[in-house]
Formats: sequence, C-alpha cells, structure tokens
Amino acid sequence: IVPFNEDGTKILLARKPNEDGWRFIGGFAHPNDQSYEMTGRRKLREEAGLIEIGDIRYVTSLKVDDWRYHSEEDKILTILFKCKYVFGRIEPSQEISELKWFDISLISEKDMVKEHKELIVILKEIEK
Repeated sequence: IVPFNEDGTKILLARKPNEDGWRFIGGFAHPNDQSYEMTGRRKLREEAGLIEIGDIRYVTSLKVDDWRYHSEEDKILTILFKCKYVFGRIEPSQEISELKWFDISLISEKDMVKEHKELIVILKEIEK
C-alpha cells in the first residue's frame, strides 16, 4: 500500500535492514482478512506504526519475481493500492530499518528494490 501525503506529492516508502533499495509497504494476506484493502491497512500499521489512512484506491496488480519463490511452482501476485495519510506517528517496526517520504516526481526505479521497480514505474505513469 502506498500512503500519499495530504497534497499527493509525496509517498511513504520503507527500507528493510541489509537492503539498499526502497520498497512499498505490504505483505501477505491472512485468511481472516476481509479484503485486500484490509490487508493493506493491517500491513501498514504493522510496519509503519498506528497511523490512520483514508481513500484507499486500487492502482494495479502484477506478478512479482520474489526470490523466496524462485524454485516454487507458486508465485506472488502483488496488488498495489494507494491511500491518503491522515494522521498518526510514523514509526518503523522491527522488520523495517527506515521509513521516508519521497517526492513522487523524483523517485525512480533505480531507487527501488528489484521486486518493486516495475510497480514504481506504473505508479508514476498513473500519477502523471
């Protein structure tokens, strides 16, 4: 899920320990999640703190070449949503080493982890 600031010019991205690139916040859906939007909201709170978001909107879906599934028949299909950050303290979880706001016009695929490069290209194209 991609939180945007109030005027829609910046996005919140995460960096995990031992990674150079930035990534979108997210994770796997749980069987008890009522919707993918609920999954996005849950993962955002788990990884970025008890923040409130609104206006969740579908952006795209994409098969992701995740290293954990290279030898598996099953693959990961990522669903990307954008949302509006409303309020709350942004604080990285133990899984996240850093959270940072980026100007959407300045971030590029070279700034992202391999698995999320194509997603940032699509997001930027949609936001033009």
